[in-house]
Amino acid sequence: MLKPQTVKKVKHILADVVKYGTGIYAQLKNYSIGGKTGTAQVANGHGGYSKKKYIGSFVAIFPLNKPRFVILITVVDPKGVNYGGVVAAPYVAKMASFLAAYYKIPGNNTINNNIKKIAWGQ
Repeated sequence: MLKPQTVKKVKHILADVVKYGTGIYAQLKNYSIGGKTGTAQVANGHGGYSKKKYIGSFVAIFPLNKPRFVILITVVDPKGVNYGGVVAAPYVAKMASFLAAYYKIPGNNTINNNIKKIAWGQ
């Protein structure tokens, strides 16, 4: 069993990843999301790692204030940018938006004016 103060601290750290860190593209208006980005090289089958193939991922809890969902998006061998915060986090935001609408999850009535936009062709 986790101590409540431990859960609170971890949620705060995951929220900061989305608010200020590598997960900024997972932000949504009126909702808090916490998450962690991931970028990994793919094993080359010869005891090492490829220098050209990557996996970008983002795992999130949503909504952060009363978590109901864990969302994981993994992009295998993304083209161009490899970072999970760029290639996977925007899809977490789309999935969280869908879940909020489908399950009628009320927002927290705060608008994050720092939401970053991504050019999908990058």
